[in-house]
Parts: sequence; C-alpha cells; structure tokens
Amino acid sequence: MDPTYLDRLPPPYRRAAQAILAQYSARPDVLAVLLTGSVTRGQAGPMSDLDVWVLTEAPARIRRSLVVDGVPVEVFYNSPAWTARYLAQGDVSAMNMVGYGWPAYIR
Repeated sequence: MDPTYLDRLPPPYRRAAQAILAQYSARPDVLAVLLTGSVTRGQAGPMSDLDVWVLTEAPARIRRSLVVDGVPVEVFYNSPAWTARYLAQGDVSAMNMVGYGWPAYIR
C-alpha cells in the first residue's frame, strides 16, 4: 500500500483504518482490503463512516457495522465470486467501492 493513503485520512479515521487493517491483514483468508467511501474521497461529513471492502477466499458475504476508536466503520466482506456478481449486476455502490477504493492491503 502507498503509505500516503493513511496520511490522507483525518486522524480519527486513520486510527480506525490502522486497527481494521491490523485485524483483517492477519487473517489467512483475506486477499485484499480496500478503504473506500466519502472519507477516502475527502468528502466526509460529520456523520460519515469509514467504508472497507474486504476481498476474501471465504465463500460468505458479510456486512458488519461497528465502531472503532469512536469512528463508525462499515465492512463489506466478499469473495471474488460475490464481488464479480455485484459488478456484473451493475451494483453502483459496489462499483464505486471497488473501482475507487484505496488498496490498503494486498496479499
């Protein structure tokens, strides 16, 4: 990952991103982690969360909402097959997250 990605995040989001990256990069099933959403685009508002797309070898798809160091985080945990399905269906949210997400971790 380009280390300047994390430097571009506001400090609370940076700390949350570091915690999420530490958690998911340690998992053997995780292929990649993308930081995405309004925070990474520099368009965060007072209610913005940090969106995280986790590409995993696991066949499951999971969406988790959590708070990390006081920052709301939304984790989208998907296999390559689910990711391809979302993109083929024209899912605009998935297309934006995957297309514009910052590659924070790649195995």
